[in-house]
Amino acid sequence: MKKAIIAIAAVCVILACVLILQNRGTNQTETAQTTATTTETTETAAPEASAEPAAEEETTEETTATLNYDNVYALHATDDVVMTINGEDVTWDLYAYWLYYSAYSLQSTFTYYYGMTVDWNSEIDDGVTFGEYAKQGAESYILQMYAIEKTAADNNISLSQEQEDALQKQYEDDIVSYCGEGATEQDFADYLGQMYMTVSVYNRINHMTKLYNTLSSELYGENGEKISDKEAIQYLNDNGYMYAAHILLPTINLETNEALDDDAIAAAKAKAEELAAELQAIEDTDERLEKFYEYMNEYSEDTGKTLYPEGYLFKSGEMVTEFEDAVTALKENEVSDAVLSSYGYHVIIRLPLKADAVVSYDSSSNPQYIKATIASANVSKLISDFMETAEVKDVADLASLNLGDYVA
Repeated sequence: MKKAIIAIAAVCVILACVLILQNRGTNQTETAQTTATTTETTETAAPEASAEPAAEEETTEETTATLNYDNVYALHATDDVVMTINGEDVTWDLYAYWLYYSAYSLQSTFTYYYGMTVDWNSEIDDGVTFGEYAKQGAESYILQMYAIEKTAADNNISLSQEQEDALQKQYEDDIVSYCGEGATEQDFADYLGQMYMTVSVYNRINHMTKLYNTLSSELYGENGEKISDKEAIQYLNDNGYMYAAHILLPTINLETNEALDDDAIAAAKAKAEELAAELQAIEDTDERLEKFYEYMNEYSEDTGKTLYPEGYLFKSGEMVTEFEDAVTALKENEVSDAVLSSYGYHVIIRLPLKADAVVSYDSSSNPQYIKATIASANVSKLISDFMETAEVKDVADLASLNLGDYVA
């Protein structure tokens, strides 16, 4: 069962538990396509420390109508211990909320794509029913929470009083936001109860979110600045990164993707060949690079050169094939011949890997540097290592819980 849980964990990602609850500070995804080189690169911004209950949607009742979750929730008292992780208790309120969300998400996705209601007893994968898949998802979410808390504790990392005060203020603000002026704590508890969430679970998720952000910054710095240049270069090499700049002479209209006329295409080819020959003839590396950037700024029509003025840091599959193949064939500081892709003619220089290179931009157009990427990967590994070795025990016969038995 653990293998299935880990497989789902890869989909959930470390902070999925935050994303499904929060309304303010939602995680946004930006897909950036530069006009000459990239196929499609997606970068997800780090979520803010917020785990608010999601605003109720009109589809909630419709997508969960076939599953009578009230009866599922009534199986145990909220403080009943239903499982343990490395000997630590997991109570029903936490498990039940994540099971509800896992089932809700599965049903919502199935309805969106297929317009059908989930049959919880049918198989979603070989030997795994939809009901079992939902339970595995719930367990994975819980494992991630415990992993973050345990990893922080092992590294003597905790929230400051200022952070704790901020969480209290968020709690008070959320009461007003979701229940109105003059609402009481009980009003908010009742509101959360509509989503099978207790105040304790709500507070724990908020706390865990801030703890995750603190864990990363304490171990590796706010933007990975505690990671050495040597470590960064090693990571880039180990993960197959390449770094290159190019001069693009397009053979298409980059706005409409329509082919240019034959004369324009011939001119682009001739210019690319001329620039490549001139740059290849320069023996001094520094002089060649200086001249390359001069020509890139003068002639290249790649719109990405504004965001990536020094070049692109990328892995296999992130650039068009012709570009990647050309870079792969080059040694550091070598210049290619004219390379034709669907965008036009490229003159490419392969660059030495840099520890402070920009990988991408977030949804607010802030540069994301490789060290921040490494920091995120390192924290994820710490957490996944915990998840892979954690001893999970079912102490309430959760294995026999069949969601298919609770269909209205």
